[in-house]
Amino acid sequence: MVEWRVSEVGARGSLRRPGLLIATFGTSTTAAPRITQAQSWPELLKAQLCGAVHVDNFARDGAGPNDIAGLLKDLAARGRHYDVLTIMSWMFPGERMPPGNPFHHWSAYDFGKAPFAAPVLFVRAIRRELHEAEERLTFLHRLLELTRNLRRPSPPGFRHPPSETPENRELRASGIIDFVDRPNALTPEEGKRVRARTEAIVRTALTVSPHVFFLVQPVAFDENELPGVAARWFSLFPAREDQPVYLSNRSVAERIRSVQTYMREGAEAAGATIVPLDEIMRPMLSQTDTLFFDRWHFAPDGHALAAQTIAPYVRTALPALADMACCDPAGHCG
Repeated sequence: MVEWRVSEVGARGSLRRPGLLIATFGTSTTAAPRITQAQSWPELLKAQLCGAVHVDNFARDGAGPNDIAGLLKDLAARGRHYDVLTIMSWMFPGERMPPGNPFHHWSAYDFGKAPFAAPVLFVRAIRRELHEAEERLTFLHRLLELTRNLRRPSPPGFRHPPSETPENRELRASGIIDFVDRPNALTPEEGKRVRARTEAIVRTALTVSPHVFFLVQPVAFDENELPGVAARWFSLFPAREDQPVYLSNRSVAERIRSVQTYMREGAEAAGATIVPLDEIMRPMLSQTDTLFFDRWHFAPDGHALAAQTIAPYVRTALPALADMACCDPAGHCG
């Protein structure tokens, strides 16, 4: 049984609120939907720190920068304060998500998953959004996107399987697909947008917490250099919609590193402290295959390593921790 706890602010946590507060923001890598909450790095970080520390985990599957920015603005407007705040996300040049969800139903309704899978929550969300004038435009935008997706015709010709399915290996072995290498780094204009978006989010975060840590998200995408990962996982990324043509791993990795570079620059310029998780974890992937479930998501060992890496940064930012009792990795505090 997988246990999840929800705090009074709608984030994963507990109702107990001691003096030192940490908030984490990000996507599924931080939300850790595949494992129990106790194994996630935000909870393991709390266990590694000394003294009374509480973590609110606001991350969720598929959260885009608009989601994170909207939540941070709402927290600031409501006067929420955290001693430390972390962000681990992707600031793509284009926005892949609708406008950010309002704070008060951040956890109650996930439009990106399946709005009709939980009719009660869906109807409740509609009533709430239509009741509040400032949210009506957001609701109409989402309804328009849903209509577009339902009416969008299937592309002609070759049908690409989802990028993360076992079919990919069979398709790769069939010999009917082609890989192409193409320059896939961000253009200067795209880079400016990524940097500006990152700066804006960090500046908003600094209104909620004096210490903002920007985590460079590790990914296991250098397949040719990581034989353990390559043997277990393979993702296809279409280069053309109607033909079996895919970007090479080198092209995909190039774009990821390019996005990371601009995000790091923007976060540093806005005043965040960089935690180079990617630089620490990626070299280890050639020796171990236990850190990731797939290309993006930490396995329990990956979450444990992330918590161990982040903990010293938090201790440095919060000197009060040095005067408090220490917790062992199991979370038992003396």
